[in-house]
Amino acid sequence: MQVQLPDFRQLLTPETALIEWYLPQDPDLGAWAFTVTLDPDGPQIRAYSYSADERHRLDEFNQTYFADYRQPSWYKALDRRLEDLAEHLHLSSLIAALPQTCQRLILIPHLYLHLFPLHALSVELNAPATPLLERFSQGVSYAPSCQILDYIHHRPQPATPPQFFAVQNPTQDLSYAQMEVEFIRPYFDPNCYILTQQAATKSALNRRETLEKLRQSHFIHFACHGGFDSENPLNSAVILAGDTPLESAPTEEKRQTLTLRDGRRFDTAQQGLTLGEIYRNLEIPACRLVMLSACETGLMGSLLTDEYIGLASGFLYAGTPAVVSSLWCVDDFATACLAIRFYYELRQDERVVMALHRSQNWLRRVSVEGFLEWCGQGLQMTEEECEMIDLKLMDYDERCPFGDRRYWSAFVAIGL
Repeated sequence: MQVQLPDFRQLLTPETALIEWYLPQDPDLGAWAFTVTLDPDGPQIRAYSYSADERHRLDEFNQTYFADYRQPSWYKALDRRLEDLAEHLHLSSLIAALPQTCQRLILIPHLYLHLFPLHALSVELNAPATPLLERFSQGVSYAPSCQILDYIHHRPQPATPPQFFAVQNPTQDLSYAQMEVEFIRPYFDPNCYILTQQAATKSALNRRETLEKLRQSHFIHFACHGGFDSENPLNSAVILAGDTPLESAPTEEKRQTLTLRDGRRFDTAQQGLTLGEIYRNLEIPACRLVMLSACETGLMGSLLTDEYIGLASGFLYAGTPAVVSSLWCVDDFATACLAIRFYYELRQDERVVMALHRSQNWLRRVSVEGFLEWCGQGLQMTEEECEMIDLKLMDYDERCPFGDRRYWSAFVAIGL
């Protein structure tokens, strides 16, 4: 049976490259990477093969990557593990073979490769090793598949003034998520609709008025807790306001509870917008972007089949062409800073991939002095607010507070 490929002449430009991986279910068959570029003669597709031994090393890496997840040791080992992954994928060789004119990269992982921040892997070209996103000045984005990328490419884009919808700190324990939305909303005032703190309940989200606002919104932002349910991916959710966390999970309702990194369990039937509900009920035809500023919103359950099942895919299915989501439990303060900077960059360049590219590069490089200058001059914080931020920065590296990959690389741009 012949594989139906999308029209790469519409998806790509001469400045854009695409890399797609394929991991057969039988690891003894190895693996493949396909690079696609566009030149005057049309799409150029090149295949790169991995041996069975190289595939087995990839599988072993995947089995150990999350072995100590949610423990401090996982974050400490992240840099080393990602360096190993870059070697397993022969990433430097793949990138070196691309034309120098390519300044944007689209990555289409396969199976467990969706779980890794490939844009943060180091590549060695004609200079010391640097993160992949530094090689591509127009950004690095992801897609579940070529077919989905082609599908969302043909969706009509809204031409009306931007409408902003946000869920703001519904559990009231994320002070920087609260700050995050407060600094983002002025970019969209007065066209904002925000469910804040205890008002951001599931019943409020499901009201007819709210659902109509969601249908009309171009930018939908969740600043809250999130979690991925590896046993039942459709129970993965962003957490809303409601009753206090469950002290125990009834056996018969085990699959309706979600455990966060601090051990708290939430009843997703009462306090969560779950992936299953997004697939079944959510319609956001005007949306340009869903920003999931929460933990684990980019994790997915495509481990044994080709089906991509995660919160990001749910929102793509609901109507948005782009989702920004996270690949692990993220730091509240660093995430708020990245999100605020992201919308600042989005005002300069409306392309989601470019806004994330610039905000991540800024966050990983900014000094304490540069960060405080941005708070004072860029965000117009008061002197008291800047002093509080200065105290908070003492919890991070004194030279480059967010330079570690754990702070800047968790978020990925999926879609257009």
